[in-house]
Amino acid sequence: MAAARKREAKRRNWPENLYENGKGYLWFRHPDTGETFGLGRDFKSAAAKVRTVNAELARRKGDTDLLERIDHGKMTLAKWCDEFEEAYKKKGQKKADTIKTVGHQINAVRNAPFAAKQIREVTTNDIATWIDEMAKKHPTMASLVHIRARNIFRSAEAKGHIELGKNPVAPTEKPHVIVTRSRMTLDDFNAVLAKVREAKGMRWLENAMLLGLVCGQRREDLSGMLFSQVKDGFLWVQQSKGKSGYETKLRIPLALYLPAIGMSLDDVLKQCRDTIVSRHVIHHVRTVGLGKPGSPVAKDSFSEVFKQYRDLADLKLPAGKTPTTFHEIRSLSARLYTEAYGKEFAKALLGHKSAKMTALYTDSRGQEWQEVKLKAS
Repeated sequence: MAAARKREAKRRNWPENLYENGKGYLWFRHPDTGETFGLGRDFKSAAAKVRTVNAELARRKGDTDLLERIDHGKMTLAKWCDEFEEAYKKKGQKKADTIKTVGHQINAVRNAPFAAKQIREVTTNDIATWIDEMAKKHPTMASLVHIRARNIFRSAEAKGHIELGKNPVAPTEKPHVIVTRSRMTLDDFNAVLAKVREAKGMRWLENAMLLGLVCGQRREDLSGMLFSQVKDGFLWVQQSKGKSGYETKLRIPLALYLPAIGMSLDDVLKQCRDTIVSRHVIHHVRTVGLGKPGSPVAKDSFSEVFKQYRDLADLKLPAGKTPTTFHEIRSLSARLYTEAYGKEFAKALLGHKSAKMTALYTDSRGQEWQEVKLKAS
């Protein structure tokens, strides 16, 4: 192997990897990749940068100006959020609602007050202060964003943008979320249902409430339910929640009977069939905005219109609680079926894969009296 060419006398004190062309322009050449970076004509400035970068290449510390150019530009937290979001969308099959929800969380991190910082310069104090402020107004959102931020920085670790073990989110605590939304009692349900029945053109909401209570499904599944799903003595439901291709599939017997209201699933589905021709179980019966008779009712309408009649019912609100919502019908259904047929039945009907999840739904949050039953002797 030939020996390296001796440096010219005037360049003997130059730092390694610093070069000059015939016109006096200085440049740095990466010793591993051969990539070059122009440094101008100021030797003192160029030499200082190169010495620092040479040390950094050995121990990954030092001057950021030239190093950032070597690393293809500054990687700010905001920029990394863009890359993280694109990678998230491409990874596996995801539903539009899931992408939208996660997108909101990523956007919260992207718009954090320190997002313009280089990602490796974001501190644990930055994260903790930001999350604490968010939790004061939106504790649930703060909890979700905390989880997402941890994942964002974890992926940055994996890609080498921050040192391993230096995830600034890791030492912080996830905000404790106290659910303040009121559970719906059967009396609440009946009170709202009475107000709905008094109104004209609200048969669809009556049907939606009864169907939700008797079959225990989410508003998304109620909104998209078709009469064609009723066949062979069952209501066939492929739940909308879950990873694409792994959604829970249920066959619910039409004979399913809920003692608390004295109706079966078949009874409710028959009530949903009216003089309006429609493929949709829950459908408009008159023109409302863009909704035409027979067209499906949007899931958001379930919640918004329910709120109107809930307020008309003037339900008694427990201290420190916020008003109940349409979604709480699912929890009420779980509790009523647990009472009638047991926890395992409720778990199967709701499509839960774990008893822990069902337990969250069957917890009345202190709003119902629990009877102490005597076993028969």
